[in-house]
Amino acid sequence: MKALFTLFLSIISLSFFAQTSHDVEAFGGGTGNPTPAYEPQNITIMVGDTVRWTNTQGTHNVDGTLSAFPSNPEGFTSGDPAPAPWVFEYEFTVAGTYDYECSAFNHADTQFGTITVVEDPTALQELNILDFYIYPNPSETEINVLTQAQIDKIEILDVSRNVSITEEPQSVLGSYTINTSDLEAGIYFIVIYQGEYKGVKRFIKR
Repeated sequence: MKALFTLFLSIISLSFFAQTSHDVEAFGGGTGNPTPAYEPQNITIMVGDTVRWTNTQGTHNVDGTLSAFPSNPEGFTSGDPAPAPWVFEYEFTVAGTYDYECSAFNHADTQFGTITVVEDPTALQELNILDFYIYPNPSETEINVLTQAQIDKIEILDVSRNVSITEEPQSVLGSYTINTSDLEAGIYFIVIYQGEYKGVKRFIKR
């Protein structure tokens, strides 16, 4: 059982540190259709993550070029406006705030967004790491912690390292569930403590 648990955690660990993809929908415009927009409009991601835009309706593009937004850390674009369906992906490797818009017709009046790219907080990296698994990830209303360590305390931090949730389970060994329904959508870190040891994992709240 222990060997199976260790193998399970190893597989999850490999998938956890893989690149994360974030989805944005482009839609609207034209007679009888909704106002042109991106959904979600503003997102926060980590350096190395990918954003995937999917055009489901109308003629749109993704214009984050430096000519349109000189303050962007670097430029990106899907090219000229094109009718649905299409998918555009871009990997963000430089931290900072990126603005973008749709340059079709007058869509930029309502169809614009921001991507905030943050560095992985290295202060959360520890030499004494407790191995554990979290699910589901992304989370909507709850997140479960699965570990063979005796948990003294659990914290959930936002990307600015502010503590959003603190819980001190009583003699928990194995599985523990945390209610995440009150968290705003975004990226968070869950930290578990056992004495002087701790482990950290990242998760997305939808």
